[in-house]
Amino acid sequence: MSIHFKLNRDATTVTISRHVYIEKKGKTTKLVTLNFNEDLIVIPDHLLSIEEHEKSISWVENQKQQIENAYRSYARMGYVGGTPAISETGKHNAQYKHLPLYNGLAPAYSFLGCIKGARKLPVKTDSIEFNEIIDNKTLPDLSKNIIAAYLSKLISNPDQFVHKNYGNGNIVQLVEANLLLSKFITLAKVKQSKVRNSGVEERVDQYFDELLKTDEGYLIGKKLKVQTLLNQKHALENKKNDVIAPLTQKEREKVNESCTTSTLYVAKLQEKPNDTSVKYQELKELLNKRINRDIFA
Repeated sequence: MSIHFKLNRDATTVTISRHVYIEKKGKTTKLVTLNFNEDLIVIPDHLLSIEEHEKSISWVENQKQQIENAYRSYARMGYVGGTPAISETGKHNAQYKHLPLYNGLAPAYSFLGCIKGARKLPVKTDSIEFNEIIDNKTLPDLSKNIIAAYLSKLISNPDQFVHKNYGNGNIVQLVEANLLLSKFITLAKVKQSKVRNSGVEERVDQYFDELLKTDEGYLIGKKLKVQTLLNQKHALENKKNDVIAPLTQKEREKVNESCTTSTLYVAKLQEKPNDTSVKYQELKELLNKRINRDIFA
């Protein structure tokens, strides 16, 4: 007695059957047909033993994983759409030999390893798992990384004029990429105003508010040399840091406290030519007396 599994040609259903031998004659009994695309496949408990149930779930999950991996591989090669090819007879399978990832050793009624009817797009996606980026909603992070890469190249050339960097081929491809996405959004008839009001604009504004505070962000939209702009930014920052904070009342009292010293050093006043004022003479005599008293005491 054994359990067998059969995917239909489009991999939308899976049929589970039991094969038994009675008096040396084989007999196959269909147990159930399930929706293969369900996230959670539920098999009635009374149909299978515990061991058969575990084997069935394992087989279905393995087939799903193989198909998912194939779609990802096809996406990296620039293919979209299509349906999984299912192994049947040798003649049937032969029509798919030319497709990428074809597996001629796949058991009958299981995934053949390739995707039939996939269309080739005029783009290359070999290096990035774009499906995962979209599924994980990290496309905005990718855009931020692209901006960071451009600014990094910009700041690495301190003697270059900023606006001249925007005129080179790198910026051309950035504009082209932006137009491609904008055109796609327009053709898809996405209601942008509704999306913008859902918090998207606030997140974008917050990102650029923080970016413009950095050295790289300060260069955006400027026309001077990179190093000149950086010197300008740092000078402005230093000027802000040089502001003297006013003293508190307690600090003022501390500064105004009288200080006592053990020795008083007084510089001898220089005589001023033609200065015969009484006050000047009196002060001079008083200081001389104090100095003589300290020395000859």
